[in-house]
Amino acid sequence: MEGKTLLPKIVNKTMVKQLAEHIAICHQHQLIMPDLRWDQFLTDGKKITALVDLDALISGSIELEFVILEYLLTNQQADWFLVEYSKTAMPPKIFKIREKYRTLLSNMNILGCKDHKKWLQQPIIFN
Repeated sequence: MEGKTLLPKIVNKTMVKQLAEHIAICHQHQLIMPDLRWDQFLTDGKKITALVDLDALISGSIELEFVILEYLLTNQQADWFLVEYSKTAMPPKIFKIREKYRTLLSNMNILGCKDHKKWLQQPIIFN
């Protein structure tokens, strides 16, 4: 396969290098669930009682999960989320890695979205 690449053409060498550098120095790896959806929670009507469908639970960059949350949450939901999240941890700074992770997620078809422009044009919610 000399001379061929498995990477989509939109992902260039600089982006891959920057992503690798970020991952190498990131100290906020923890359990994340890149395919998290609201229908994976069970509730008693007042609080969440269980999380189901844990097949995508992995160790990864919390910044990646925050980029996914920007795609999923409204501004109001993000505000609620940050209030609760901030009680136990500092939210990560994602402004330097946002575009790279959005490109990666778009090319991986995370959340079923294949529209690269839609990923890049999502509103910036965090930082």
